[in-house]
Parts: sequence; C-alpha cells; structure tokens
Amino acid sequence: MGDFSNIIYLIDDPAAYKAKEAGLYEVTNGKDLIDAIICLASSEQFINDHPDVIDAFNKAQEEISNFMKDNPDETKNIVEKEFDIDDKAYNHMYPMYDFSIKISVKDRKGFERSKEFMLENKMIENNFDIEELF
Repeated sequence: MGDFSNIIYLIDDPAAYKAKEAGLYEVTNGKDLIDAIICLASSEQFINDHPDVIDAFNKAQEEISNFMKDNPDETKNIVEKEFDIDDKAYNHMYPMYDFSIKISVKDRKGFERSKEFMLENKMIENNFDIEELF
C-alpha cells in the first residue's frame, strides 16, 4: 500500500490554506457543488418558548457584524490570532466570505443547491420547499 501521509480529507479554510502553503495538494473542493452558507436554525417551538434567547442571539450577531464593519483592523488582528494565520492568509480568505446577517437571494439559491446535493447523495431522504424555512 502507498504512503497516504499527505492526504487531507476534509478541512476548513484556514487549515486547507496552511496545507497548500506547506506544499500539500488539493485533490478537490466543493466549488460549484454547494455554497458554504453558515446558518443556525431552530424549531418554531424553541422560538416561541424562548424569545429572549432569540432576541439576545440576533442582537449579538448584529453587534458583531457592526464591529467587523466599523473595526476592520481590529477584526483582522482577532481573526489572525484566533486562527493562527498571517496577513497573507487573511487577505486571501477574508474576501471569500459574506458576513451579512441577512438572508439574500444568493443564499436562498445556495440553500437550494445544498438541498439538491444532499438529496442526490442520499444525505437526506425527503424533498422539501426551501422557502418554507424562511
């Protein structure tokens, strides 16, 4: 059997970036398959039972978003420290993300593509209307 010590299976952007910079190879990625949309979901019952938690979460998200917009240098310093990355890595990765807290038309299309990908790959069994989630 061959040497598989240089195989990277599935890793996040900071680790993937560092691996490529170290000379490892990217075999494939999810480009054009699904969008990396980060979202949180909750049951309607939880929302109804805990509106204070939902309000606090939404307020915190808005504060973080505003902080990032108003303090780009400090945001950069925090991110670089927490992910142990340098300026070059930060400048490469940061533009790849949309930190908006609003769900856009692009996001909705991305959710639809993700759903289709999961259906095709039997990661989920039942089809559903994405719009019902919003």
